[in-house]
Amino acid sequence: MAKIITIANQKGGVGKTTTAVNLAASLAEAKQRVLLLDFDPQGNAGSGIGIREEEISIYRILSGEFPIEKGIVREALENLDFIAADRNLSAMDAELAEEENKNFLLKEALESIQKDYDYIFIDCPPSLGTLTVNALTASHSVLIPIQCEYYALEGLSQMTDTEDSFHQLRSLGADQSAEAQNLALFDGERNAPEGFFMNGGQILHLHNGFSNAVMMLRINIA
Repeated sequence: MAKIITIANQKGGVGKTTTAVNLAASLAEAKQRVLLLDFDPQGNAGSGIGIREEEISIYRILSGEFPIEKGIVREALENLDFIAADRNLSAMDAELAEEENKNFLLKEALESIQKDYDYIFIDCPPSLGTLTVNALTASHSVLIPIQCEYYALEGLSQMTDTEDSFHQLRSLGADQSAEAQNLALFDGERNAPEGFFMNGGQILHLHNGFSNAVMMLRINIA
């Protein structure tokens, strides 16, 4: 059964797609069965693995036009399958406004394919709207990429304030083992804000071709 991991932050340009693509590709290279789901209308995760556009997108799947199996691009990379986004995702907030079950559409769609993968990564848009809520509800873990800059830290408070939302989602049926993790993108040639290096954050290196490292901090939301 797959572990579903959402990469989310309401701030743009912090490395969500880079994190999603690199984690997915690295685990696929390690012979894990991986699904990368592009849930951002911009579609950059698809571009990151060489896929520009697909006829059957996650939007058409959640709209009920196709089962999720029909939208999977098999072996986009070795051991890595892919589900594409499209621009119509940006209209889903309005389209689902009156839908009673709107926060669980993605969770329900993924249930039939979880057994086929070890990991499923969901790349979210830079917002805390319906798409991100759907991703959080469907997930076991959340990765929050941020830049090691003062204003990014201020913005992070909006994301960590969603702790109450996690509790609300759990009461509605979200996975009880959900956890949040904070990934901070760090450039060693620049000064990080004081206080970033705390809680024994573990430095990890991603295969992204840049001189960046990743510091992982766990945020308990139980």
